[in-house]
Amino acid sequence: MNKRIKLKKLSGQGFRGILKRVWLDFEDQCKSLVLFGNNGDGKSSFTDVLEWFFTDKIEYLQREGCGREDYFNDFLPKTQDAIVEIFFNESNFDNEKILQRRGGHRHSNNTEDFKEYVQNSCKESFILRYHTMRAFVDKTKKDKLEEVEEIIGFEIVKETREALLRALNSLKSDTQLSQLRGQQNEREHDIVEILGTTPFNEADIIHFADELRKLVGHNKSIIDVVTLKSVTEELDKKIKITEKGKQVAWLERICENASRSKEILGLLKNLNQVVNSHNDLSTQREKVEASALEKLYKAGAEALKKGWAKAGECPLCKRPIDTDQLLESLKKELEDIQDLLEERNQNIQRIKSLKNKVQPLKNSLSALCEDKVKESLLAPGHFEILERWSILFGQWEEIMNKMEGSAESVSFGLPSIDSQNVLKTTLTQIEGAIESEKKHLVETEDEKKFYQNIQKLNSLRDGYLRLREIKGKIRMYEGQISSLNKIYQGFGEKEREGLSAVLEAISRDVNEYFKFLHPGEDFDQIELVPTEERGIEFRLKFYGKPISPPMKILSESHLNSLGICLFLASAKHFNKINSFLILDDVVSSFDTNHRRPLARLLRDKFPDIQFLLFTHDDLWFELLKNDLPLNRWLFKELAKWSRENGVEVIESPMSLRERIRRCLDINDIDGAANKCRTFIEGILKEKCSNLGVRLESQWGVENDQREARELIDGLASYLKENQSLRQRENKLLFKDIRADQLLTNIGSHHRNLRTTSLARGDIEVILRDVKEFEDLFICSNCKKQAQKSYSPRNSKLKQCKCGKLWI
Repeated sequence: MNKRIKLKKLSGQGFRGILKRVWLDFEDQCKSLVLFGNNGDGKSSFTDVLEWFFTDKIEYLQREGCGREDYFNDFLPKTQDAIVEIFFNESNFDNEKILQRRGGHRHSNNTEDFKEYVQNSCKESFILRYHTMRAFVDKTKKDKLEEVEEIIGFEIVKETREALLRALNSLKSDTQLSQLRGQQNEREHDIVEILGTTPFNEADIIHFADELRKLVGHNKSIIDVVTLKSVTEELDKKIKITEKGKQVAWLERICENASRSKEILGLLKNLNQVVNSHNDLSTQREKVEASALEKLYKAGAEALKKGWAKAGECPLCKRPIDTDQLLESLKKELEDIQDLLEERNQNIQRIKSLKNKVQPLKNSLSALCEDKVKESLLAPGHFEILERWSILFGQWEEIMNKMEGSAESVSFGLPSIDSQNVLKTTLTQIEGAIESEKKHLVETEDEKKFYQNIQKLNSLRDGYLRLREIKGKIRMYEGQISSLNKIYQGFGEKEREGLSAVLEAISRDVNEYFKFLHPGEDFDQIELVPTEERGIEFRLKFYGKPISPPMKILSESHLNSLGICLFLASAKHFNKINSFLILDDVVSSFDTNHRRPLARLLRDKFPDIQFLLFTHDDLWFELLKNDLPLNRWLFKELAKWSRENGVEVIESPMSLRERIRRCLDINDIDGAANKCRTFIEGILKEKCSNLGVRLESQWGVENDQREARELIDGLASYLKENQSLRQRENKLLFKDIRADQLLTNIGSHHRNLRTTSLARGDIEVILRDVKEFEDLFICSNCKKQAQKSYSPRNSKLKQCKCGKLWI
């Protein structure tokens, strides 16, 4: 997309404060707009319109007690849909979006280009409201980082990093890796028992095996693992040819099963731990509910994604609902559920690991219950003990299946310590019986030693081969961990480099804009910097001293302007598609002496951006008319909101005096009084500024809240000191202005006086007084005001342009 997108027309009907169809027309040139309206007249409804058009939601209504119905105007007929329509400078994106009463919404433009445009626009930040202006500044360091990552399109980077970290931690804590390390220790212990030395290496094992080979009379040397296997296999075949050898081989197999069956006690211990963990989780109600809801939400999300559900209807309860919003809500709920279920999912993995061990142990126990074993090796009572334990396997499998399928608690009867000891003793006695049988089969001392060495050689072979296998699997794990760790570290380094470059670019502009708004103040080098623990924070210099975070020294107004500067800098760098920004009532938190710099910042630094600037401040509105070029800006107002008409847009007169006259024409005396108060304050501030009147130094909100009375006093002191305008009629006019100022304060604030109100005649008198007061400061010859810019440097009196008037 080569052309940046701007708004040509914007309309709403039945949406939020808008009842009847109302338009904002930015003309063919896609001009910027200043929209004035008192609080409650519906300015923010246009912000809501734009936010919903692009994102399908209004963020500040995403809270408890608010819902989709709050998007509709309260006085819209319950059968009527709400409509939002936007025309762009690229007509192929023009679209009417309808919020349907029965649920869901529909577009008039369903082209792939439009869908892609909206999808990409959602990644840009183009709305700044008063209540969100400070949100970023006040966030934690970690939350700041996450928001910046989202703004600059680093979400995929963050997701990739988190996925890598999850995979790395999962590998490090994998239960199979822990089990392999445990098995490695067991095999190494068995080999130490045979070798009689520790530590050992592969050469020690091969050397000892070759010595055993010599003792049993085999003529082929053992020099590596291959020859170890071939020699032992030849010896096994040679022994098994004889009846005695067959019997010895059978006894060894039974001995192996008896030895393996002892692992049942370890399985039992692990199963008991898993059951306890599972039951602990089952007491945490939110996790039980999450487990139950997961399947339900997945089914609902699948039905919506695949189009199985009816549009505008919940697939679960069949109630009318916005199915697009429902799908997004289900996705978010599933993400939250996964966080809740992380511990449970770990338990499920442990359960699966235990289930894999059950069958081999069942087989070993079953082998000990064979008739031949029962007749020749089991003592009285042994068979019944083994049979009882065999039955328990079925119960354990049932418990594991229950835990895997449900988060509800399970009942598990752990066999007593005595019962466990009886099993261990039984298996040990079976092993003793096997050894006794082997002794009977050995007739001579040489045969006895021969079979002992064969058994030792086989045990060494089996232990060594198993150890090699275990170490191989561990090396695979460690290789994966090492590789993944290198990838994670390298990825993190590249991410930090990319983020630092982005923060540096943003910081340069934030610093420039902030200094533009606060000239002559000793703030410098404002920047966003990474912190030690994954996060970012603002840092600045105040009289050369580094300060972080900024709220240590910055006033509320300064912090608000910092929020605006960040928003503008972010938009400059990262809004690549749209070239419009909405500033919704953000200047009410600014000191008066910083408002004009903001207007000029928008005018001078962003000539190609289309701004929608909403305000309820009369004086600010008038200042904007003077500071912003009329060929690029429109000025409109909102009529007083009513339930019959909703939001109404009207043309704005170019002067505050004309706006006061219009209030009189529609008999809005209170509105006229309020504007008169602003009118008087604006004129007095202008006169004080032009003449260089010194006022008591005040900062922040106090400076912003100077009243006309204080300005009159300051101006009167200046004139008295310089013996200017001292004629009697001029003094009387000053008294009239003081009285007018008091009346307008009463008229606009009522001062808690229940019976006091202004009449139309009062306003007419005030306008006449103000006109006469203004004329005092204007030269009758050149028609210019006396002011500093026309006067000699350090002159006490100020002159007009032609020099005939000195004040």
